Amino acid sequence: MPSPFRPAVLTLTGSAALAIGGAAALPQAAAAAATPRVVGGSAAPTPSWLAQVWVSDGLGGSSICGGQLVSSRWILTAAHCVRAELGGGQVAPSAVRVRIGEPVLSEPNSGSPGTGIDQVRINPANSSGSTNGDAALLHLAAPATQTPVAVGGAGSAPVGVPAVTLGWGVTQTGRVSATLQQVGQTVVDAGRCAFYGGDFLADSMICAGGVPGQDSCNGDSGGPLAVDATGPAATVIGTVDFGSDACGDGSPAVYQRLTEGATAAWLRSVLVRPAISAGTTTPVAGTSLPLTAATGWGDATFNWDLDNDGAFDDATGAAVRTVVPRAAQTVSVRASSVAEGDSAVERLAITPVDPALAITAPDAATEGRVVALTATSRAAAGTLTAKGSGGTGTKSASVAAGGTATLRFRVAQNSTWQAPRTVVFTLTTTGGLQPSARQVRVRVADDDTPRLTAVKTWATRAGGIVTARVPGRGRLRAYAVRNGRTLTSRTVTVKKVGAVTVRLALSPGQRRQRPQIRLTWTSSEVPGTTATASRRLP
Repeated sequence: MPSPFRPAVLTLTGSAALAIGGAAALPQAAAAAATPRVVGGSAAPTPSWLAQVWVSDGLGGSSICGGQLVSSRWILTAAHCVRAELGGGQVAPSAVRVRIGEPVLSEPNSGSPGTGIDQVRINPANSSGSTNGDAALLHLAAPATQTPVAVGGAGSAPVGVPAVTLGWGVTQTGRVSATLQQVGQTVVDAGRCAFYGGDFLADSMICAGGVPGQDSCNGDSGGPLAVDATGPAATVIGTVDFGSDACGDGSPAVYQRLTEGATAAWLRSVLVRPAISAGTTTPVAGTSLPLTAATGWGDATFNWDLDNDGAFDDATGAAVRTVVPRAAQTVSVRASSVAEGDSAVERLAITPVDPALAITAPDAATEGRVVALTATSRAAAGTLTAKGSGGTGTKSASVAAGGTATLRFRVAQNSTWQAPRTVVFTLTTTGGLQPSARQVRVRVADDDTPRLTAVKTWATRAGGIVTARVPGRGRLRAYAVRNGRTLTSRTVTVKKVGAVTVRLALSPGQRRQRPQIRLTWTSSEVPGTTATASRRLP
């Protein structure tokens, strides 16, 4: 059974002595079970948006919590960080000082007072000693110069997401860390935090961590549970709330959920957040993708980071375009309001879909029959158009992402035999679809019987002449037969459809017998295909 949970506030008395406790007590049932510090972590570069939240008790002591700059005017932290130790009421703004983007833990003093705030706003759902809605916003007296961090949207904190916690809280040595620490805290199933009882609210809290020796602890309260925390696409998905009193004992810790749920809804009711919409949910690598930003500020201006380098210098304006990358990448927009003296950041992950479009078709078909071209998309969507040669026609079909579409063509039929021909279907696409081939070839066989037509014979002094129209390439054999005996023969090569003339040598006596002139054509294009005809020599 895990140790009782601890609130993650660290109270410092004087300049060196440490007393682990809370700016506000949790319920007694929870007090034997809540504690947020970074245990088992490593040194981390300090994000410019990360805040130290110092709360003076008015008696020469102060408490340290974490926080994050979620807009140029607002610091987000835990509600229990800004409740008075006696009575649990909200502390006065004058009791709170913050340091933003500073790597070394340093209590404000007359020589380095930090940044003041002019308003403390605790989530109305929270009450003293309760974990419900444990979040508070601190309004800065003057806008921060640092770029705010983005807050994750709905669905951005599923089970399995690798995140980290940052803070200066108690480490495995039992002392606070003067330098910023980070530790991995993967989001786990809410059921693993069920042992916290009614203090864990699955719809508005995140259960994360649970690896022995790696945890948040006292002094980390209000700090971030973030994805890409120290990178250009940093996104906060939760804030440190509470956990096992024996930090790092293998019990998962609890974080207020910022992506959806009641706490997230309250946060969005106070903050003006920009939103990004993309022109399609199935962007294809290499194509142009329209992006649109919007916010509740009437005078908002927008600056974009389209290459994920952390600098908002790639484009300006509410509507921009970007080329979809080959691999998943995050784009960000910073919305600013002169009238409000505020700014905020939103991010959108662009994941290119596989544009491959597999095309299947028969290798061969018979004239007059239907040829079906079937297209199967892996992930992209668009339109496929196929244009067939030889008057076969043109047809189009919409292909859904991951779907299948079929184009059917009836191959033209004629009344005379033709050698097999090839119908070429030329393919074009929209929506970024990339077909496996740009042309599909189908060999079409004729279902008519080949015939020799326009057969004529006549006698000459040298013998006889026979002409015939042949249906295709091959060989034409002509021979004169009388009483079952072949008198003479000749074979010629035929290179194309059309009339062919064959001359046969016959003696005057053979001519007077008026032999039968027989013709046999053998196709060189379709093995085994023949046509015959016969005429008597006049």
